[in-house]
Amino acid sequence: MKIMLKYLKPFRARMAAGISIKVLGTLVELLLPYILSHILEKVVVRQDVRQVVFWGLLMVLCAGVACVCNIIANRMAARVSRNFSEKVRHDLFARTLSLSSAQVDKFTVASLESRITTDTYNVHHFVGMMQRMGVRAPILLVGGIAIIWLWTHTSRLR
Repeated sequence: MKIMLKYLKPFRARMAAGISIKVLGTLVELLLPYILSHILEKVVVRQDVRQVVFWGLLMVLCAGVACVCNIIANRMAARVSRNFSEKVRHDLFARTLSLSSAQVDKFTVASLESRITTDTYNVHHFVGMMQRMGVRAPILLVGGIAIIWLWTHTSRLR
């Protein structure tokens, strides 16, 4: 893991920006059920069509912002994981070229080739998924629990 962090160090700023955008998109996405409950509980009761349209358009805007933020964050995560795995693959290839013939025979060429391609692909996939789902899932979990807690506590006060 320390080796991976060493390779990820040059991409910290881009990763932080991508994760921040992902957090923003996920939080905006968590607003949608809250807005819908507001429409159903408070706006529909008044039978004010303008307010229903306003809040409906606000939901569409939130969905659009969440979609755009998630797309931008996913593209940034893909770029970081691509550049990261490119550096790892380059260094692995350079390292295999410095092996002696006896060491190459010990590992076999097929095994070395597999390590350079398949293993770096798996690490690439891991880094990308951690930036995507590793950020989104906990936010959705904690945010969903927080919204449910807020909703149940505010509904008791009514």
